[in-house]
Amino acid sequence: MDVLDQYLECMLAGMSLRKAARHCSISLDTSFHFRHRLMSLLADNKSEHLEGIFEIDETFFRLSHKGQRGMKKARKRGGSSCYKKNGVKAPRIKQVPVLVACDRQGNIIDGVLTRLSGDELYRHLNGCIKPGTPLCADAHLAHEWVAKKLKVVLKELVSSSKVAVLEGVFHIKHVNGYHSTLKRWINCTLCGVATKNLTKYLGWRRILSDDSLSKASFIERIAGYWAIN
Repeated sequence: MDVLDQYLECMLAGMSLRKAARHCSISLDTSFHFRHRLMSLLADNKSEHLEGIFEIDETFFRLSHKGQRGMKKARKRGGSSCYKKNGVKAPRIKQVPVLVACDRQGNIIDGVLTRLSGDELYRHLNGCIKPGTPLCADAHLAHEWVAKKLKVVLKELVSSSKVAVLEGVFHIKHVNGYHSTLKRWINCTLCGVATKNLTKYLGWRRILSDDSLSKASFIERIAGYWAIN
């Protein structure tokens, strides 16, 4: 149990596989299996409701088959997403949309989307927001559609107007800040993740974003999940 306790501390610190393996004096393979077992326990641990003013926006990750055997050598992260063959540009690498919705109390609902559309947003948000609640979002037909479907009040931020805050309180700064932290963690700290595991990593990031969660309570919570499962 001592090794598991140490690894839980690594998870709480958001460490990479290799750094966690060194910290716990375990193999990289063991570090991988510990991480994915723990992430499986965290994947569905998300807020059930958003309260008061809430914000939604989407961010994108490149489709990744990281770790899959038999794949061609991956291009350098951050490099061009298209290439030329016989002078002709090949199609860009597919982008995977991720929804993040949050309120001003720190509650978060997120999810990997099959495509950016109103019905996909509704699939993740249905039952989580009270009708009449103010929704802050940038201008997009999918946002307008889901706002009508959820019967919430859309406060639309039009980027071309260069107005970042409406009525002194409606903005999407919280969700954009979360996007920045999420992308920096996944792309830089973790050196990218496989798309098939992206939902698990979203769950892990939600835990890390909980400022009220102490190391002791985190270890106690995960240890409880581990024992049950």
